[in-house]
Amino acid sequence: MDKNEQLLLKTVKKFWAEQKKKYKDPEIIEQKKNSNGNYFKFNRIKNIVKLNDKIERVTVDGINLLIQAAELFILELTKRAQIEAKGYKRKIIKVEDLIRAASRAEHYDFLLDVFPEEVVEDNM
Repeated sequence: MDKNEQLLLKTVKKFWAEQKKKYKDPEIIEQKKNSNGNYFKFNRIKNIVKLNDKIERVTVDGINLLIQAAELFILELTKRAQIEAKGYKRKIIKVEDLIRAASRAEHYDFLLDVFPEEVVEDNM
């Protein structure tokens, strides 16, 4: 395991520990409920969910859970891409960093289908 992979594992482990702690803290939970501190607009997510014809209704809690899941998904992927950028001594995350981050984690493999094929091939 190289230095970059060790840093990645350490950072991702720390990230999830912080998130677990954050979501168990009653003050933070109450703060989230009382403020619209979400990165995504509630109605926008609700409309995306409603695009699926098989879904007739979605509860407020269901939408809020989807919003939190999307936030965590993006935050973790960003952390992984940030480590890739640091490996190239950059502070700015590029598409190539996202591709490398996605390719290093099996559960992000599906993202490789979203990126242009030639860009993926150049960075694998």
